[in-house]
Amino acid sequence: MESRVRSLETRRLHAAEFALRSGDQKNSSLIADSCKARERHIEIIETVGLFVSGTIGRRRLYRKLLDTSRRGDARLQAPAITALGLAILLSDPAAAMDREQLRRCLRSLLSALGCRRPLPVGELLNCLGDSLGRLEFNIPEIPQAGLDELEEQWVDLAIDRHATGFRLIPASVFTRSFFRRALRENGTADSRATPACYHRENDKAPILLEQHPGLSEDIDFEYYVDESGLSEIVLGTESLGWGEKFHAARIFALYSNLGRAALEGVPLRGQ
Repeated sequence: MESRVRSLETRRLHAAEFALRSGDQKNSSLIADSCKARERHIEIIETVGLFVSGTIGRRRLYRKLLDTSRRGDARLQAPAITALGLAILLSDPAAAMDREQLRRCLRSLLSALGCRRPLPVGELLNCLGDSLGRLEFNIPEIPQAGLDELEEQWVDLAIDRHATGFRLIPASVFTRSFFRRALRENGTADSRATPACYHRENDKAPILLEQHPGLSEDIDFEYYVDESGLSEIVLGTESLGWGEKFHAARIFALYSNLGRAALEGVPLRGQ
């Protein structure tokens, strides 16, 4: 799952791929890809709906969702990808969540999708953490684009389910210089063209600082949430060492109200 900054480049490469094709073939390919993505989106909603209505059981729901995630025949929109990932994690039999709680969580997910509201990522991860005993985050390795690229300019916070090979990335962390440069290079330097989620009104940092005054003594930060409910944390630092990564993960835990969560085994809050 790509953060918005990196997905700008992904979409540009995707557009370039289609630009190499000619005339009707290009148009038909774009339409076919869009139709497949729409079909998959509907499939996710219908599958989750079958469980919520009691038509299918948890194990069948889990298998159907995993099958959907493994089919690479369409490029899903970010909300659909996030919804699919959350539904898989929640319905995983290893999570030991009871059926009624799972139904409530998935009903909340469907409601947000249907109303095109940001998905309640924090709320659902909190339920998942309660059922697992503790939510474990890790930092996947990110390949460098070039030898001259500064190390540790951005990282992802991930939840891995090793039994299935599935990974969900609910948050990404950036240095401020990298974040600004990425926006500028992707043609969004003009504030009028900047995606709405990056406008000052959507910065959650002031609310977090008001709720948790101790954060003001640490690293300056910005906190954005996109239309999928995913978090992007921008730190006022030149690089991301362990301390900066842990601080960002702790900010995410505070914003999402996660009770029991850890980054690579280290608790994010007093537990």
